Amino acid sequence: MVRNARSFADALIEAGLPLFRGGTDTHMVVVDLRASYIGGRTAERRLEAHCLVCNAVPLPARAGATGHAGLRLGSTAMTIRGLDKAGFRRVAHLNARILNAPDDGADSGVRGQVTALAERCPVPAGCVG
Repeated sequence: MVRNARSFADALIEAGLPLFRGGTDTHMVVVDLRASYIGGRTAERRLEAHCLVCNAVPLPARAGATGHAGLRLGSTAMTIRGLDKAGFRRVAHLNARILNAPDDGADSGVRGQVTALAERCPVPAGCVG
């Protein structure tokens, strides 16, 4: 999971999203929204509207920052589903596409790609109660 989270973190950076502390040493990645025009709850709602689950989290205040929001993304569920490095890269770029969009409009292309990934990597039997 940690290896996948690191791949995810690298791809998020590649896609133009700054990370809190520049990366990760755990199964979690935190996108740093403090210099962004978008707040944490707004970002959370945007991603969830496209079937991308995350959590808004507060980050420490920083001089010159307009906000204090972060967005926590995890690798656990995607790893359990068997997502490979290319899949993590794809999810990172889809996250960036939504977060960098100028408005809250739904992007059916992203939702379709998320659905295709979910179908390609279903939840393993025994993991659903």
